Amino acid sequence: MYNYWSWFEVGVTKEDAALGKVIVVCLEEIENSRPFFIGKVGSHYGSTIEINDPIRISNLKERWGDWIETAIKNGLSITEIEMLYGVLLNPKDINAYFFIKNDDTEREKNEKLRNLISEIRNNKKDYPVYDYHSVDELGEQIKNEFRLLLNELYPNQEEISNLDR
Repeated sequence: MYNYWSWFEVGVTKEDAALGKVIVVCLEEIENSRPFFIGKVGSHYGSTIEINDPIRISNLKERWGDWIETAIKNGLSITEIEMLYGVLLNPKDINAYFFIKNDDTEREKNEKLRNLISEIRNNKKDYPVYDYHSVDELGEQIKNEFRLLLNELYPNQEEISNLDR
């Protein structure tokens, strides 16, 4: 899955999907990108996964905890599982931002999507949440927030080159 505003590609291949490794790849990518997280919610709730193999469930629980089995059994989308793992259940503070598409059409039909948006907007650590209307607006918002974050993390811009920054 690759969106043109992304800074890196999430490496879910067709082979990974065929082998049922989507959730593993997604959660590993979150680990690789810490302490940063950008959560995007569009008009649709997203794909869910079904795992009936007790060994696979056991492996997931061993690596990520009991919550993952509950999330899968409750039919949470991969997107919601990513947001839970990356930010909402994460006890550590990270540089997290959420972007929610301002489009009520599909949301009215999907209770899980409405609940996810509510959970994001009411997150306990008060991570910033922004609304967007188009992909172009989303890209600009992410770019602006990332620049602000870079200025905060690296305030002495004169001391380093733009490339190093």
